[in-house]
Amino acid sequence: MTPFIVTFYSYKGGVGRSLLAANIGILSARRGKTLLWDLDIEAPGLHNISGLTPAKTVKEGFFEWMISWQESGRPSKDADFGKLVKLACQTP
Repeated sequence: MTPFIVTFYSYKGGVGRSLLAANIGILSARRGKTLLWDLDIEAPGLHNISGLTPAKTVKEGFFEWMISWQESGRPSKDADFGKLVKLACQTP
């Protein structure tokens, strides 16, 4: 399957962007490997969706993930959802 990128953008918050992204991500993961990446630094929402919440507390966000990739050449992974990989972007 040829890789493709789908982005969700909205100027206004509270319009369901995270919920839509989660549903599309889950549907896509049924077909193959999928990366669901929440880069909303001011109001991230993917970590609040119950079906996507990892069993353990997320200790690393996007910036820690990038640093680990730069240092080791491999990204760290905070949770395993089968074929769905989720990168959390949390506010401090």
